Amino acid sequence: MYTSKSLKDFIYECNKGNDIFYLATEQQAIKKLSTLK
Repeated sequence: MYTSKSLKDFIYECNKGNDIFYLATEQQAIKKLSTLK
């Protein structure tokens, strides 16, 4: 989806945490947020 290695690395690191998420669809985002405390 993205060609920049720096951006891919940033998104990867963000997705490892619980504060910032980069997901492909709105449905994935809703599912992810519904599992958080």
